[in-house]
Amino acid sequence: MGLRAPHPFRMPGVLGLILVMFCATAMAGPSRGVAHGICTALRPLADGSKDAAPALQHCLDSASPGSTVQIPAGSYLLLSPIIVRRPLALTTAGLPSGAPACRRVDPRCATLLPTMSATASAQAPMPIDFQADNLAIDHIIFAGSRTRAPKLAATLCLSTTARGLAGGLRLNGQNVHVTRSVFRDFACYSAFEMGAGSGVITDNLFANNGTHNVNMMWSDGLTIHDGKHLRVSNNLFVDNTDVQLIFGGCTDCSVTGNRFRHSIGEAGGSFAELMIHAWPAGATSGRYDGTVVSNNDIDCGPRHRCGFGIMIGARPWYQAPTSGGTLTGNHVRNAMLGINVDGLSGPVQIGSNQVVSAPGSYRASCGAKSVTAGINIAPSSRGFVSNAQVAQSASAESYADCLLNYPSFSRTTATAAH
Repeated sequence: MGLRAPHPFRMPGVLGLILVMFCATAMAGPSRGVAHGICTALRPLADGSKDAAPALQHCLDSASPGSTVQIPAGSYLLLSPIIVRRPLALTTAGLPSGAPACRRVDPRCATLLPTMSATASAQAPMPIDFQADNLAIDHIIFAGSRTRAPKLAATLCLSTTARGLAGGLRLNGQNVHVTRSVFRDFACYSAFEMGAGSGVITDNLFANNGTHNVNMMWSDGLTIHDGKHLRVSNNLFVDNTDVQLIFGGCTDCSVTGNRFRHSIGEAGGSFAELMIHAWPAGATSGRYDGTVVSNNDIDCGPRHRCGFGIMIGARPWYQAPTSGGTLTGNHVRNAMLGINVDGLSGPVQIGSNQVVSAPGSYRASCGAKSVTAGINIAPSSRGFVSNAQVAQSASAESYADCLLNYPSFSRTTATAAH
């Protein structure tokens, strides 16, 4: 879980947003390398053998605010960061927003292949950096260098200054839409990091990011620092190896209908699936007032490849405040510990969650740890759980300094990465 330091609104569908932006592009007139909103300069680079970053950056810089940039289907190598500071829509040419979501490997969809060197850290903290309101990303595949360039990726992951360049996309903005896209195979840090903002993140795939059992090579799938009026729904998370979906704060948000899965291998495991907490030292708020986390489906597989199914509070990693929100109707299976609550600073409503527990002795940062119940509420947090029945039926133990599904790494190394 890399440390990365939105008011009610009515949002148009992505199709409407893209159509409006396309009209704006057409009225703005043609630009060199762009025809009818399509970045034609990319077509000779669609086999992924040559650097396409300058051509793509030129198309983005040439686009009028509020317009759409369409990328032809193909694979595009990016050797320098892509930076966007204006409202735009980014999509695959010829794919309407109503088309089925991109698959992990999909010839219908444009695939961006960020492959950064450490020197790129002077340009941007992550390979793709979007910092604007009213952004839309639809039907794009973002594929990292975890398997394509493993030595380069490992060099970045071990660097304190360039680690984020082995991750994927950073985004900050109000009223953003990220839909039907894929974020896969980033080596460490996070595949998609959202700092602050509002909008919709839905119908995406976050898969195979990081490697759980290799030192410093684990990665979040989706990292959200502090959202407001943000909807995260119907996404699929598979084998993201730090925390699959993690929040540092999110008020009046909806986190619903997401699915979390793991393959059999240890390399695809995670410390936690869904984490509601705050980063320390005031980096994020830890506030979840008005937020509902519901109907999410977590299954860590028969080998129990995740430590905590749902983690509420920051205590196993550090001390930071967490309060507010309602967690209901979630399903957790095959986690080492289904739901853990530790480190609350204010009331949280927890109820009607279905947990199929997997009691046993598991590897943890504190040594072998015996887990006896599917739900645990630490003694210091029990007074903040409004559902007395849940509190009475849960075990009462603190998991401070006891991180489940902990590989054979030094404690200080793992803490530094979180």
